[in-house]
Amino acid sequence: MLAFENFVYWAQTSSLGILFTVLLIALCSVLIKLALGITLEHAITFFIPGNAKMQRALRRLAVPVSFIPITLCIYLVISYIHVPSKVVFYTHAFWKSAFTFNLVWIIYTSSFPIQEHMQSKKEDFDDIMVVWFMRIARMLAIVMGVFALLGNWNISFTALATSIGIVGIPLAFAAQDMLKNIVSGMSILSEHRFTVGDIIRINSGSNVPGFNIWEGEVEHIGLRSTQIRRFDKMAVFIPNSILADSAVVNVSSRLYRILDWKLQFELRTTSDQLRYVRREVEKYIIDSGDFVNPPEAIRHIRLNKFNDQSVELMIYCFANTNVWTDYLKIKENLLLAVKTIIEKANASLAMPSRQLYIEKEDKHLRRPYLPRELTRAMCEADAAEHGNKSDEKSGGVQ
Repeated sequence: MLAFENFVYWAQTSSLGILFTVLLIALCSVLIKLALGITLEHAITFFIPGNAKMQRALRRLAVPVSFIPITLCIYLVISYIHVPSKVVFYTHAFWKSAFTFNLVWIIYTSSFPIQEHMQSKKEDFDDIMVVWFMRIARMLAIVMGVFALLGNWNISFTALATSIGIVGIPLAFAAQDMLKNIVSGMSILSEHRFTVGDIIRINSGSNVPGFNIWEGEVEHIGLRSTQIRRFDKMAVFIPNSILADSAVVNVSSRLYRILDWKLQFELRTTSDQLRYVRREVEKYIIDSGDFVNPPEAIRHIRLNKFNDQSVELMIYCFANTNVWTDYLKIKENLLLAVKTIIEKANASLAMPSRQLYIEKEDKHLRRPYLPRELTRAMCEADAAEHGNKSDEKSGGVQ
């Protein structure tokens, strides 16, 4: 017992003893940090098996939590050693800053498992909104941490705000567009115009060729801009303010894909052939299962009108898919079926053509003529008309 008291007295009064104690505290804090990190790693793997995203988010949180012993070590060392009164303020401000930094770090990284948990509840939360709220929460945590650090060093908020206000006037004007984009992005998300993975078409109203219409898949909706991947695999970053003010067509939101064909048959095609083709095409569309039937969607397979050199059959229906590749397969099958039906009916589609009539002098060529009774009637009318004129002249001579 006496030996232990002597050791404590030596550790408190001797410079070598104080150094030894500080090193011992630092070593213990490092060992505790390592043990705490390993424990948290095993706990995360044991309690959350199979969820890689949540495990990764919790591991990010485990890093600042394992640094708590280091923060306590700094506090114990500063409290244990005797520092001159002139530097007491700075040592305490340093410990407070370390504690504040560790706390803000924990709050910042704790948002990742919260975000992952909220995104797993897809029926309750929208993924994009969750991402945005967590980003804003992390930004607020950083801002509050910065102000707390400044307070630990007794930096005047009033003087800092004044200096920032004077210097930041030009920056405020420059940040107007950024603020507008952020507000526009929030309105886009609140209105649910589109989400990541949707295919959209944007008419920006620009007169520059190639930049007035964008079409592609949404890859990322950021605070300032939205990234879409065009079909030629080029990435386009569009400011949210343009998206908010432009007409946006969400192609992915449509239920079905329309199929609108106009088949032109030759004028010599008989009525029976046309009726057969129309009936068989309609039967295929109804029985195939690839198309939507009324009243869910409109379907019209009708003879539509006469053209200059053809009779038109209208096929107007909706494919029961919204996927482009599936739509191409359905359209191809319908095309082959229609071709087979036309061949069975021994009908022919009208091709664009012109007919040229050449007239030549030939005594054997049959010429158009009026019927004999019409010719006789016209001769009698001419004779009567000439007789009347001759009587008028003779009467005038008398």
